Amino acid sequence: MLVRDDQAGRAYVQQMKHYKSNPTALARELEQRKDLEKVSLVAQNLTILQWSDFRELGLGPGWDQMSTKVKRELEHRIV
Repeated sequence: MLVRDDQAGRAYVQQMKHYKSNPTALARELEQRKDLEKVSLVAQNLTILQWSDFRELGLGPGWDQMSTKVKRELEHRIV
């Protein structure tokens, strides 16, 4: 999940912790997924990625002129 910050008081941070500690809750949300074992594996690997982390990993020069423009626009929107 990409987020602005990962402060403990944020609802999405609390929800991710809830799903990680209680995969059955995630399985209930994903009604089409009946395989609790697979949902549990997904729940264990849930993580929060901050936009600032993404910026460090994904921005910078692109492979070509167009991808460089896209990355610059994305950086402009998240900074």
